[in-house]
Amino acid sequence: MNRLTRFLFLLLCLGLLTACYPDQKRQQLDQLPQHVMRVQSALETYEKQRNILPFQYRENETMLTTHYLVDFKEIGPILGEIPPSAFENGGYFYYVIVNTGEKPTVRLLDLRIQDRVKKIEPYVKTQLEKKGKLPSKDQITNHIFSIDYEKIGTKEVWVESPYTPGEKLPLVMDQSGNVYVDYRNEVMRKMQESKKPPQADQDLREWLALEDLFAPSYSPPMKIVNQEPVFVELEE
Repeated sequence: MNRLTRFLFLLLCLGLLTACYPDQKRQQLDQLPQHVMRVQSALETYEKQRNILPFQYRENETMLTTHYLVDFKEIGPILGEIPPSAFENGGYFYYVIVNTGEKPTVRLLDLRIQDRVKKIEPYVKTQLEKKGKLPSKDQITNHIFSIDYEKIGTKEVWVESPYTPGEKLPLVMDQSGNVYVDYRNEVMRKMQESKKPPQADQDLREWLALEDLFAPSYSPPMKIVNQEPVFVELEE
């Protein structure tokens, strides 16, 4: 192999590596904590200057931790460049504000989870409409069920956990065919590690969002019952 051939081969290899990981490199996913810190700092400065939070409100109870989306247009003059990981800049994540009543805190919501949920939900709802019953495997609570993928004719789908590398989280559904992510194992893991365990009446979705860089998306409401996370129905 002559020098020219070796050089061309090297360029090809580099090109293939770049092609395999374009999004990860462009979005700087290894710098997510720094991205969040920048947005947090801009949010705090904005709040001090105007005594309000820069957010866009979305009414959706199943997405509790995404009620308050960071409004990058508002904090733009303070923040400067929007993080490449943000949806508004072509990234995978919504930047959301949690704990707005006490200490507003910036967290991330992984939109790839939404893609997985929305991939399965149409199958579940079609089955419910056609046969009048859920494609359920096991009943977890009075209103939450595991999914029997054979009944909907598709392979089992999992969600990559944003909390634990390599951990896969199952999908579940309610009586109406709405699909969610089961974060209960992650809640248990965080409870064992945390110095501030959740209170008995606390919504575990909010607690989990404060314990980590990521907010849980598409999670049913959860509370602690007998020292374990349990799915609970929405309060009217």
